[in-house]
Amino acid sequence: MKICGIYQIQSKIKPERIYIGSAINIRKRWIFHLWNLKKNIHNNQKLQRHYNKYGESDLVFIIVELCFPEFLTAREQYYINKLKPYFNICKIAGNPMLGRNHSEKTKEKLRIASTGRHHSEETKKNLRVAWEKRKLIPVSEKSKQKMRESSAKFYNSEKGKKEKERRSERASGGKNPMYNNFSYRKGKKVINFITNEIFDSIRLAAKSINIKERTLHAQLRGENPNKTNLRLIV
Repeated sequence: MKICGIYQIQSKIKPERIYIGSAINIRKRWIFHLWNLKKNIHNNQKLQRHYNKYGESDLVFIIVELCFPEFLTAREQYYINKLKPYFNICKIAGNPMLGRNHSEKTKEKLRIASTGRHHSEETKKNLRVAWEKRKLIPVSEKSKQKMRESSAKFYNSEKGKKEKERRSERASGGKNPMYNNFSYRKGKKVINFITNEIFDSIRLAAKSINIKERTLHAQLRGENPNKTNLRLIV
């Protein structure tokens, strides 16, 4: 499952040190960051030096905001301007991986890097704490209006109309293979950031609050407003 949006990398020892980034596939980007840091070849020298000194366990990866791909750069720039992240060497938002595909060699390296990887209990605890402390920065009315206008323009175009049809199909579940794939439903862990309870699947999380799995799935992906206390663990 691809999660598109803005993410944050934060130090536990020095919480004022953060990195803001954006990605169409946040989980894949996190794996990419870790692989480069472990190999000591990350292009962000500030982040690399910090990793070399304090280690992987000091870094917490947090999803800040879910958004459509066309809003990634604008929302990333908003958080860079607002939070002034220490690790961001470049203060101008950009998406170097947007629209790019990894080579087969790189894909194999990423596959090896992610094989058998599980969050430690300490990391799970830090994720829970991060979700509890997370405070959303309000969006100004001016920004909201710009986003509405941009969204209306996109969905009135031919590409937008096709996207509407695709989302309608996905919401119905009838033609969406994800809902017929048991391993997919089973493999995504979900956390209740109020009670700190972790569920092994979206299905179990949905059952705990008596809503349909399909409804919760759409909310966790950002397709519908999330009115629950549940969040995906990346």
